[in-house]
Amino acid sequence: MPSTGRRSAFLPGATLRAYQLLEARAAAGVSDWRVVLVPPATALPQLPALTDPPTPEMQAALATVAWAYDRLEIPITVSGT
Repeated sequence: MPSTGRRSAFLPGATLRAYQLLEARAAAGVSDWRVVLVPPATALPQLPALTDPPTPEMQAALATVAWAYDRLEIPITVSGT
């Protein structure tokens, strides 16, 4: 992904979801640009217990993990029974 070399500032207390929402808000304001916000590297959030069908909370958490992986390329570990 092309970069201007600029990194996002660390926002104390901000979750990955907050950075994801900030990116979406910035992108909404510039239709002819592609906005990619790379958050500071941090642990991925734990996902809620899997259910079938997925709950809205689970879908949002999965979307955030996928978004963070796309930007940080950090390992994802799946465990459980």
